[in-house]
Amino acid sequence: MNFKNMKTRTKLLLSFAIMSVVVAVLGIMSIRSTGEMRNMIHSMYVDRIEPAIDLGNVSNKIASIRTGALLIISEPDAAKRQEIYDKSMKDEKDIERLIEEYSKTHHIPEEKKVFEESQLAWRAYNESRTRTYKLALEGKLDEAKHNAVTDAAPKFRVLYEKLDRLFNIQGEVGKQLDEKGVDDAAYARNVAIIGMIIAISISFGLGLILAKMIANPLQKGVQLAEAIADGD
Repeated sequence: MNFKNMKTRTKLLLSFAIMSVVVAVLGIMSIRSTGEMRNMIHSMYVDRIEPAIDLGNVSNKIASIRTGALLIISEPDAAKRQEIYDKSMKDEKDIERLIEEYSKTHHIPEEKKVFEESQLAWRAYNESRTRTYKLALEGKLDEAKHNAVTDAAPKFRVLYEKLDRLFNIQGEVGKQLDEKGVDDAAYARNVAIIGMIIAISISFGLGLILAKMIANPLQKGVQLAEAIADGD
């Protein structure tokens, strides 16, 4: 069907339909970009910021247990040794809870591997430090000191290295998400700019075509009326 031979009403409807399609396509692209940015921000918070906070709390609790071990092996008062032990058990429960929460977040392959290794390191250290605490509770301070230095301390260093690597992974992945967010924002901006240019160009072009199509018949009508008035 030739566009020039269409009725004016059909031409107008077709022009508005073309504009609607262009606007709809650009709108879908913008919505998609916005959705990707929203997902990225959500992932940044749920899978990176919250886990980093949990890891920080785990590190603080483990440091508290480590400090408690150093205190209990040199504490002569049995009642105070019991208090230190009770606090360590509370810290242990908090650590288990935080580890459970961290395990539910999204992990990249390396992070999953290091996390599994850190769990093994935590169990190994926790068993050794518990032995230190119990020996101290029994009043066997020399044996407790020996266990703390020769067994618990090396296992603590292994655990600390695993936690430190998990911290670094949070930063590395967070940086990647930030860079992706910058790219998505630039893409959304470019889509908006290109869409605006296309929409203006199409509107201007259709406006000229429609104006010409509507004006030409009117001009011919005026010319015809003038000819009739002149007696032609």
